[in-house]
Amino acid sequence: MAIARYCARLANLEGEGADWATSQMMMEESNDISNLYVAAKYRGEAPDTHANWEKVMKEELPKHLAMLEVKITESGFFGSKMCAGDVAIASVINMGLDNDLDLAPFPKLQAMYAAICLGEGPCASYIASAPGPYFKRPTPPPVLFYWGMKARAHVHVMLLTAGKVDFKWEQDPGDYK
Repeated sequence: MAIARYCARLANLEGEGADWATSQMMMEESNDISNLYVAAKYRGEAPDTHANWEKVMKEELPKHLAMLEVKITESGFFGSKMCAGDVAIASVINMGLDNDLDLAPFPKLQAMYAAICLGEGPCASYIASAPGPYFKRPTPPPVLFYWGMKARAHVHVMLLTAGKVDFKWEQDPGDYK
């Protein structure tokens, strides 16, 4: 975060007084959110699994976003104007959007993100041409719903097997296939 703070100084986005203090808190909060992505990718009994990413994106991250949502002021930012902390939070939101983050429950954060990263926002041109994501949760394997027998699903199982595609076979689908 020292480098981020140096960049904030170069960009004249440090803020002053209460804006500075709030911006510093938001920079640290962005670091906490980044650590959630790191945890999903590298930690736990089964790192970088769909289950780990689901926990982060559906349980842990929304708690942080709910806390942030109430801290946005009438300015549309966390302080009286856009500061480094606002950009840092927009950055981790952007990484979340790469992983199916739903911002709809957080309209103030959604508006702040748009003001910074979309349309005429100061970071819009970068976001439009940004490199691909490093933190990208894996796609869950497809699920085949068909009885466990050689029948119509036989060709599907053989194709997936021949292509070394990881899949789950639900062999007792009931009336669903």
